[in-house]
Amino acid sequence: MSVFLLFITLVFADEVLFEATTEWGEVQVLEEEGLRTLMINEAVQSAIYTNEPNRLIYPYMEWMVGAIDGWGKEAEPRRLLLIGLGGGTLCRYVAANYGRVRIDAVEINRVVPRVARKYFQLPSKVRVHIGDGREFLEQSKKQWDVVVLDTASQDSMLSHMMTREFLRALGRRVDGNGLIIANSWADGPFADDELATWVNVYKSVAVLSVKDAGNRILVVGFEPDGAVVVTSTEGSVLTDGRFRGRRATEADSKHRSPVLESRPTESGGPGVNHEVALPASEDE
Repeated sequence: MSVFLLFITLVFADEVLFEATTEWGEVQVLEEEGLRTLMINEAVQSAIYTNEPNRLIYPYMEWMVGAIDGWGKEAEPRRLLLIGLGGGTLCRYVAANYGRVRIDAVEINRVVPRVARKYFQLPSKVRVHIGDGREFLEQSKKQWDVVVLDTASQDSMLSHMMTREFLRALGRRVDGNGLIIANSWADGPFADDELATWVNVYKSVAVLSVKDAGNRILVVGFEPDGAVVVTSTEGSVLTDGRFRGRRATEADSKHRSPVLESRPTESGGPGVNHEVALPASEDE
């Protein structure tokens, strides 16, 4: 669920395929010359070339799938959880490249999964849960090999999914030597505090930044040495100059920025959004 500024001109696309007003904002599907775009509140969320549905359009997505591919060289993912569905770009890629993987996705806007199915070729094997991502994690007893967070936009962050309590709950849902991948913004609200919190919880965090874009990808590998291997979709190490990376250290979590903690609420746990029910069945 991200904005890549290069594509902001898509708001002027010629054809409107779908539009609806939801409790979470205005949803539109636009198309121009074979490029179909999902917009929410006039911000680009996902895009697909209709004749190349598995092509990765946004550079930040190359980092995310690269982390999965690098990890998958040792153990092919069997269970993947995506929080923040959008048009389902990552789900399409994983389903196409890892045939045996089981994919769960959590999306708070119940209109979005239907749009993803109809207009963005979301694979039928993806099981979609409607509700708040944090609430889903705290209620679930399942574990996944790979968990991907894609809920941030350039202008907003979900504060209840930035705290130490949330990250600890997230870690409990990762199985064995699994992987956590999160799309974030280097210049977003509380960006320094967010990174400090990740390092405070996970200790070893890879920070991958996309040149000329505000995205940064946070990667946590649960290998004994905390190693994270990131490759391109062709299997080679990403060294083409568009990407740069570093490993966050304890210096990021001490003195510079405060660790984000949840504020207790009267019911249901800290910072959880209870406005949307969480049915277990798909696309409800």
